[in-house]
This record gives sequence, structure tokens and C-alpha cells, in this order.
Amino acid sequence: QLILHYYAAEGSATRELYEDDGANPKALAAKQFELIKLYCMKKENNAAMMLSSTGLYTGKPLQRNVEVFVHGLSNVSEVQLNKQSWKQWNLQENGTLHLSPFVWKGNAITI
Repeated sequence: QLILHYYAAEGSATRELYEDDGANPKALAAKQFELIKLYCMKKENNAAMMLSSTGLYTGKPLQRNVEVFVHGLSNVSEVQLNKQSWKQWNLQENGTLHLSPFVWKGNAITI
């Protein structure tokens, strides 16, 4: 499972999450790891996230359940997952958009 929290602020940001099997101390040198890349942007009332994955390691999950929280939003009228309307979301009273978990197979996606 992967739970992402994005604190929306004007502008853009890119982050990378490194993951390996947790057992091989030479995983980095042997290039046996995964990089999960997250690009986020917010401009006025629009926010977007792009999620992608590169790399392999022994035991890497074929898919993950991803749950997304976007903090700092005041008004949300629509959520899309890969340009398709996504209905499984709610905007909490504290301004946090919550997307119910979805299955991610490591392919590049846009929210």
C-alpha cells in the first residue's frame, strides 16, 4: 500500500521515493531498486499529480493500492484519474481532498 499526502501550494514540486527489498545492502550499486516519482503542481484553483515508477528489484509488488490526500484545497468540483472522471473522492471539512484507494500497477498516471 502507498499513501500519498500532497500539501498543495502554488507552483510545482518533484519528489522521488526510493524502495528496495530491504535486505540487499548493495541494492543501490546493483541498480536493484525502484524509484517512484511524484510531480505535483497547483495553479490558482487547479491541482495535478503525476505518478510514475522506474526500476526493478526482487520482490517488487506487481501492483499497489494507492490512497491520496491533497491538503489545502478549498473548492473541488471534479477529480480525474488519467483524464477519466473519478467518483471515489470526498472533500473533508479541513480542506483535504481524499481519493479512495485505487490499484496502481506502476504505469504513469495523472490525477
